[in-house]
Amino acid sequence: MITSANTSVRKIPALARKVDEFFGWKRGSVNIDIGAGKYNDFSDYLRGKRVKNFSYDPYNRSEEENEAAIDACPADTVTISDVLNVIKDKKTRHGVLDFSKKCCRKGGKVYISIYEGDKSGHGHVSKEDCWQEHRRLMSYFPEVEKVFDCAISAGGIIVCFNA
Repeated sequence: MITSANTSVRKIPALARKVDEFFGWKRGSVNIDIGAGKYNDFSDYLRGKRVKNFSYDPYNRSEEENEAAIDACPADTVTISDVLNVIKDKKTRHGVLDFSKKCCRKGGKVYISIYEGDKSGHGHVSKEDCWQEHRRLMSYFPEVEKVFDCAISAGGIIVCFNA
């Protein structure tokens, strides 16, 4: 079974900077990062923006961290950074999107970024226990629209408004 548990990358996600550039992080707000991976770079980055971040990742975070993230729901924002592209199964991707909606307060935003890989649309195992979809960002839009009534593409990310 491919879990994509080994896809964590040590860096501040490009998503963080894109939100900064196009929307800005609201001081004093709360974010839940779904599929956070095993590193804390994103949490450290948001701390510098005065945003409280909770990391959720069933493969790379402790039960306590995951429970704390769930307890923080609903949050002002939710991030899904380079996660959907490492999930082979459409039903599982839908579950992640549905979970993100439940974790986001009414009037909040869910920010989604995708690693497009070679952009071929031909998914395959990229290394041990790692899957990559190799799909373009907008190819995920129909899946997003099944969960969110209002979503847009802006600055290379998908922004969902939780109405």
